[in-house]
Amino acid sequence: MHPTGKHPRLIAAALSLVAALLLFAGTARAEVKLAVDRQAVAMGESFSLIISAGSAEELRQLDLRALETDFAILQRTQSSNTSIINGERSHSEQLSLELTPLREGRLEIPPLGGAAPIAIEVAEPVAGEERNDDVLFTAELDRETVYVQEQAILTLRIEQAVNLEARSLSELKLDRAFAVPLEQRSFQRTLDGRPWLVHEVRFAIFPERSGELQIPPQTFTARESRTRRSGINFGLGGRQLQRRSQPLTLQVEPRPAAFPQDATWLPARALSLEQSWSADPDTLQVGDSLTRNLSLRAEGLQGAQLPPIDFQAPEGLRYYTDQPQIEDSENPGGVVGLRQDSAALVASEPGDYTLPAIRVPWWDTTEDRVRYAEIPAQRITVLPGSIDASPPPAEPATPGARSTASATPAAPPGPRSTPTHWLWPLLSAGLGLGWLLTALLWWRSHTRAANLPHSGSASGANSAGRAFRQLQAACTSHSPAPARRALLDWCQAQVGAGCERDLYTLAERLGDRELLAAIDELERALYAPVATPWRGDALLAAVRRLRQQPARQQAAPDLALYPGGE
Repeated sequence: MHPTGKHPRLIAAALSLVAALLLFAGTARAEVKLAVDRQAVAMGESFSLIISAGSAEELRQLDLRALETDFAILQRTQSSNTSIINGERSHSEQLSLELTPLREGRLEIPPLGGAAPIAIEVAEPVAGEERNDDVLFTAELDRETVYVQEQAILTLRIEQAVNLEARSLSELKLDRAFAVPLEQRSFQRTLDGRPWLVHEVRFAIFPERSGELQIPPQTFTARESRTRRSGINFGLGGRQLQRRSQPLTLQVEPRPAAFPQDATWLPARALSLEQSWSADPDTLQVGDSLTRNLSLRAEGLQGAQLPPIDFQAPEGLRYYTDQPQIEDSENPGGVVGLRQDSAALVASEPGDYTLPAIRVPWWDTTEDRVRYAEIPAQRITVLPGSIDASPPPAEPATPGARSTASATPAAPPGPRSTPTHWLWPLLSAGLGLGWLLTALLWWRSHTRAANLPHSGSASGANSAGRAFRQLQAACTSHSPAPARRALLDWCQAQVGAGCERDLYTLAERLGDRELLAAIDELERALYAPVATPWRGDALLAAVRRLRQQPARQQAAPDLALYPGGE
């Protein structure tokens, strides 16, 4: 055997392995993230840097020498987090570093592991000429003047040079304003060679009326810790301390006249409007539906302050809005509000349509002027719907009905037909056995489904919402076969076992005559000997009315419809 051609294959395999390792390393480094608790510090103060990665090995491979050029590392702590969400396991490693700057000016956290760098503003040391006490308690606002409903940050700062225990703050009570607690943060500060621990309690304040807003004095109480030489605690504590902050005044300006009078007042540092689709809108066909999602995000506003998006559809298109999702999060600047509106878009006729532009005016509190978040007009093409070619299920023969396919006279029986007299009994026996097995399997599946617990889980609600949107699309485009399938799916998701085969049983149990009449009209349109046009307005109205009824108003005690679930 000659080794000719073997080494090139080995070299190619080795190169492929090296390329895969390099690709993996590049992907892993791209997952490294950096975050700081604050970006403005003074000389002698510390702040926290959180480095997140997918594994401990990635953290160990980070080169922190570039970080030590402008910062001193006071303390480091490593932790791990493992979570399982929807059956998917995720793991992350975090390295927490407590840093202090080495010089004043604009410094930068370097791009460790390929992450984006972070700017840090370092000011001169805090003056300490009035620090004659071991414990200081102050209150400050991040600005003196705001607009009505604009965010102002109140910071209650506790500075201590001794150990304290049993610390507590008085409750913040404001007239004509709403306060949202923010994440607390702690850091170290060195003044005249003496270390201080600084703890900040912050609130986002939203004034509800113009004029002067008074921030009353706040009270801080604690007890100084005594150093014990043994582990025995005789219940003796240090001296009791109490400190009060100075009162503050916030000037609240009214809504400016330059803002559009017919729009929702939105004073924010930043505001964005984004759009996404569940599928390409140019693939929409008559009878189909797709979901349009609009996300409104604002820095310095709560999600509840954001207005709903007005879905305007041209003639030939219809929107079916879903329940909005409203969330609040936080960044170093305070509250970040998010509102997500979604709607199912349904077309009843093919053609070209133009969705109008969406404009949301807001007041830029940084530049002090009106601005607009906008999604431009969008042109979409609706294609003709595909015809449902699946044949309807066979109906049992009735004495008054005769198939036209059997109108051709049959040939007279010949002499060869007599030996087949055994065929029909055999076929009848086979069909009877098939019906018996089918009935047995149906009974077993029905019994097993009836014994399963039914719950109104989030997955069931989502399935019901998808099925209802499909039913809306089918009823709007007056397509009976897709409407029947969507109605079966919706019943199965909402009610559970029992209606997946018999829609009449569902209507009778609910005692709803309108639903029963709509189902009867749908069945006649599908299975009557003579085809008749069908309109889905009645069926859609009956189902929509049922979804809006509370569960306690349903007529059947053994069925529980969960309204909503879109």
